Amino acid sequence: MEDKLTHLVFSINKNHAFNDGNKRSSLALGAYFLELNGFDYVVKRFVKEMENIAVWVADNVIDKDLLHRIICSVIYEDEYSESIKLAIVEAVEVAEQLNR
Repeated sequence: MEDKLTHLVFSINKNHAFNDGNKRSSLALGAYFLELNGFDYVVKRFVKEMENIAVWVADNVIDKDLLHRIICSVIYEDEYSESIKLAIVEAVEVAEQLNR
């Protein structure tokens, strides 16, 4: 389930399935996929938490492996683990340093 959701979100986001709105489309389709598979309880949190994550995926800040860890955390945990928080912070810091 998590692998398929990660692949769906990542592929729509990165492979430019549409001319515009790929980040939004990846979130909407991810939320719909969750609903179809009985994960209604997490859809609001998924959309809220993934908003910035989708931007970072598009900007190559967050890779597919970290996206998978984040999605698993959103689905199964009440909040991100410390290791995921650190991985996100490190990814963002590295991207900021490269952009300087």
